[in-house]
Amino acid sequence: MAFFFFIFKDMKNIQILNLSKKNYILDYALLLTVVICIILAIYLYFDVQKQINLLERIM
Repeated sequence: MAFFFFIFKDMKNIQILNLSKKNYILDYALLLTVVICIILAIYLYFDVQKQINLLERIM
């Protein structure tokens, strides 16, 4: 949640200060990193659930 607060604040500051569009590259790179981390966390959660189910069947 804090990431979105800071990225939107940074985007607003870039617009107010009339900086070049190159400054958005870092924002989009950070956004892409966060999205990838969220997807990996969801994948890991479901993978752990599958492993737990397999262990329950074995025992």
